[in-house]
This record gives sequence, structure tokens and C-alpha cells, in this order.
Amino acid sequence: MVIIAEYFTSHAFTPTREIAKEAAKGNGLGLIQSTLNNNMVIFLIVFIIGSTCMITYEIAGFFGIAAALFGYSCTPVIMIGISMFSTFADNAYLMAKLGHVF
Repeated sequence: MVIIAEYFTSHAFTPTREIAKEAAKGNGLGLIQSTLNNNMVIFLIVFIIGSTCMITYEIAGFFGIAAALFGYSCTPVIMIGISMFSTFADNAYLMAKLGHVF
């Protein structure tokens, strides 16, 4: 899912360039193009989660579905925690450097 998010939001790939090109023609066209891209992202994510649920159900029954969905729900929490920690660590480093701690 991270790869899908990177593909549809990075300027290095075509979907974001298409939105920018259409937005240059007019605000309405940019809005329509971004809505089309958003619908594609939603379809891909629902497809990935649905296929994962079906595969894990075939392998381990309802426990497999629970384990897969638990993994999906924990991933954003871990990513947010890492990004929050990196901000605190960076600020602590800068304050220590300014205070001539090391």
C-alpha cells in the first residue's frame, strides 16, 4: 500500500503530472482528474485488502482474516510512531548541539 501511495502522490510518476497538467487548463479539470485518481487508489487498496482476506481465510480460516487485518491496522500506527520519534530525536539532537552538550 505504501508503494501505491508513493506512485499516486509523487511528482516523479504520471498520475500527479496528469493532475498538474489538467489543473493548468482549469480548476474544474484538475478536480475531475484528481477524483479519478482517488477512485483508482481506493479500488486498488480495497482489492489488496480483499484479496489478502480471501487468501488468509483459505490458509487459516477466520483467525487468518483477524491476523491480516490486525497487521493492516498496526502498520499506520507504527509508521506514525516512527515519524513522531524521529521528530523528537532530531529536536533533542539540535538542543543538545546548541547547548554544547557534546
